[in-house]
Amino acid sequence: MGEAPEASGIVKLIVDANLIFSALLSAGGEVGKVISTTWPPLDLFAPEALRVEIALHRSKIQRLSHFTIEELAIVENQLFERVTVIPNDSIAPSLWEKAADLVKGVDERDDHYVA
Repeated sequence: MGEAPEASGIVKLIVDANLIFSALLSAGGEVGKVISTTWPPLDLFAPEALRVEIALHRSKIQRLSHFTIEELAIVENQLFERVTVIPNDSIAPSLWEKAADLVKGVDERDDHYVA
């Protein structure tokens, strides 16, 4: 899920749509607490495709969370303040190819998380 803590004690993690969906559906739940925690120090990363995925499912998330559209936008913004979004064009083509090979036969749609 993540790599070992660096000498500075900061843990780097890649968050996927399932984690963000869970945090949006239950902002006060365990996943929401972990994402918004400051200890241990976490550097959270996600591919830009995560924003697209959330946009595609926003109405369902809104319905299930019982948030108003405005409340959901606030919670979503709070979550993404903690996440560094990696633009697709900042990833070298060779890394996309390697990621595609790694997820082949597992879940090809996760190549952007692996890349």
